[in-house]
Amino acid sequence: MAGRILVLCFLLFNTLAFASLRDSTYTIINGEKVYKRVQFKPEYPGGMDSLLAFLDRHLVIPPGTVGATVTAVFIIDSHGKIRSIHIENSTDQRYSDEAARVLGIMPLWKPASHLGKKVSCFFTMPITFEKRTGH
Repeated sequence: MAGRILVLCFLLFNTLAFASLRDSTYTIINGEKVYKRVQFKPEYPGGMDSLLAFLDRHLVIPPGTVGATVTAVFIIDSHGKIRSIHIENSTDQRYSDEAARVLGIMPLWKPASHLGKKVSCFFTMPITFEKRTGH
């Protein structure tokens, strides 16, 4: 009896989870679905350590500033390309410009996938500008 209840709970959970994924929210932008929630999120090539190394190599603190954190909101399309970059919470336009520049030169990401298909999705990422000692 306990085994049947466990199996029924498992089946119910999986059915609800799958239904939740099928009903994921998306927005239509230029005729294309851009998902807000996906089964598998996009990944930077090489993972988080590679992403941080890329930012460390390319991000330049604007002269005369002391550092800040901005929030980048963008789309990673079904081919892995970053587009529609929007910078939020910026205290200085120079931070916004630099964050957008660096995002624009990133290599292609592994795109998100949803229900077995590569899809476009929104991605939000904080970018911190901080002075480094010893550089």
